[in-house]
Amino acid sequence: MTNWAAKATLSAVKTSAVVEKATTGGCSSDVICRCLGVTSDEIDSAVSVFNAESVQDLKQQTGAGSGCTACHRVLKQILAVRREEFENSL
Repeated sequence: MTNWAAKATLSAVKTSAVVEKATTGGCSSDVICRCLGVTSDEIDSAVSVFNAESVQDLKQQTGAGSGCTACHRVLKQILAVRREEFENSL
């Protein structure tokens, strides 16, 4: 399974306001939405499993982007990477 969130996060500008490291149960994951504590793994699941195609879809599936909206830029980058990967796989 491709980790869309990880790919987009690598190319995104990482600021402490948007992405910080969180450690839960010994596993490290990037926090994409600080307001709601939504991680890259949760975003990846919403994109891969539930076929989220917009920030609104990600809001509905994970809650990410529902607070201050600072993460919208990263969420859009995650979705753009997903679209690019999908188009390249055709």
